[in-house]
Amino acid sequence: FIDLLNIRFTCKETEWLSVDHPLDHLGMVISMDEENVYISMEDYIERMLQVLEMQMCKSVNTPINGPILDDTPISHSQLKWIYKALGCCGWLSNTARPDGKYAHSRLSQHLAKPSQGLLAGVKHLIRYYKGAKHLCLYQPLFGEDTDTWQFFSDSDFAGNAEVQNKRRSQSGYIAFNGKAPPLWGSKPSSVMFDANEIVVSAHPRIGEAHADISSGASEVYAAGNATIDLLHLSYVMEEMDIGFPTTMKLQVDNTTAEAFMNNTCRKSKLKHIDCRQEWVKMLRNKDIVVPVHVDTEVNIADFFTKILSAPRFKTLRDMFMISRKLN
Repeated sequence: FIDLLNIRFTCKETEWLSVDHPLDHLGMVISMDEENVYISMEDYIERMLQVLEMQMCKSVNTPINGPILDDTPISHSQLKWIYKALGCCGWLSNTARPDGKYAHSRLSQHLAKPSQGLLAGVKHLIRYYKGAKHLCLYQPLFGEDTDTWQFFSDSDFAGNAEVQNKRRSQSGYIAFNGKAPPLWGSKPSSVMFDANEIVVSAHPRIGEAHADISSGASEVYAAGNATIDLLHLSYVMEEMDIGFPTTMKLQVDNTTAEAFMNNTCRKSKLKHIDCRQEWVKMLRNKDIVVPVHVDTEVNIADFFTKILSAPRFKTLRDMFMISRKLN
């Protein structure tokens, strides 16, 4: 393969991963020892701190510690800094640092109206990365777990009360192949949810998706969003000739959503079916995805849906990330 590639293209000298020779790919340092393969972003974070002039900042334990409430306007130079910082954090959260994904998603929602609160939140995220720069994704070289797949989905029901969020719920998902997650996501729903149980009927002239009072519906939306990306992951795995389950067991922690996805409830409050729920029904009927109950305490997708306490955040993070300093 390498010889044929060199005939057709002008290539750099071929590098091979070994214990003594790590590889640097787009800011991700891939290394290994006798037990695991690792992906680290430590060097990238160091360069980011220099570019953002935050080398001397004090580190913190979580990527986000509270809602964005200060709406005081910022200067043009501060806005340029925010764009640069969120760009760096976006690359981190989408490549090998899922621990900052929720914070990046929530902070980015404020770019339409940037404020001092947003500036403080972005600086807090940078300070977290500084203190957690040694964390890596990893995969054992040997063991039965390396061939297993796990899928988790969760939703935070109208937990973000910030004005710009309009009570949209945050959905999160993560897929594991062995110990390593090749896919994760955190995004606000396009549907508004009302935590105070005030129902707003859907109508074409409203101009927005309808409000919802059901946490079960919120979970179904999250499952629908997750399975779209999980199906894409299955196509990639097929092209790479890596085994992937024909029926994905999606672990969720909401019994209403489970009943809807399993079609085991005779009467459902989910009467306001929209395209996402129809999508989940189709996946269910084709045996493409089935729900599996998981306790909320070990639903790793919870990591991508809300602001967590430091102990809870660390517990979930330690389920798939470990610390390893680069030499």
